[in-house]
Amino acid sequence: MSDFSPPRVSTSFERKVGASLCKASELAMSDKLPKFRLVSAPTGGSKTTSSIALLAMLANEDKGFTGGYICRTIEECEYVYRQLKRLVDPSVLVVYTSLHKHKASPVMLMEKKKEHGLEIHDHFDSMDLHKSRLIITTHSRWKKEYEDEVDLGVRKYKGSQRNLMIIDEEPELFSIFPCLPYEVGELVDRLSGLLHQEEVLPKDTKVIHKFTTVLRSHSQRMETITDGSIEKLPTYQWIWWRIMSTKMYLR
Repeated sequence: MSDFSPPRVSTSFERKVGASLCKASELAMSDKLPKFRLVSAPTGGSKTTSSIALLAMLANEDKGFTGGYICRTIEECEYVYRQLKRLVDPSVLVVYTSLHKHKASPVMLMEKKKEHGLEIHDHFDSMDLHKSRLIITTHSRWKKEYEDEVDLGVRKYKGSQRNLMIIDEEPELFSIFPCLPYEVGELVDRLSGLLHQEEVLPKDTKVIHKFTTVLRSHSQRMETITDGSIEKLPTYQWIWWRIMSTKMYLR
């Protein structure tokens, strides 16, 4: 990560990454319904630096702009906070994690200092998130908000959807469970059985039917896959995550 010191000229590749990030942000902010926009580049490709610069520019040029930066770790939150604090009016910026809250554990603060040389000086209240135009927090708080269906001030500013949310690194939005074709078939049978129950509403029947159709198709395909046929699978299905070393999502 760059700390903007000493100043240097961006490389051609970094400028392309920055342009991609701006385009993805423009699309994300024009979406009628929030959706993910993916920007992928190798580590060191300036995604974080470009994102910080973009948020600062938008916040400084448009006093009505609201945004958020979601990081995987507390250390990353502190880094982004320090950089943004140098570029925007500090009064519009808040960072909130277990170590940035008031009365944070002295023991944990000391441990972070020993492990990473991290010293956290600025502390905030959780309610500050709701009234701050720019916020920085962790994946866990962002996920808790939509999983528990509560407003923690992450996705919304004073009750209204923020203009742009940048989620750094790939968030763990779901769990993957290995299964065999017959197990998928059993799930299809159980779902199909629901169609004959009186308490199932018509709208739910359509969803179940669509879901069972997809599952049955996957089950049949799984039965035809052997070790030798894996190479014939579409590339994106089995190696896409290997060639994307770092990802950034915008919504």
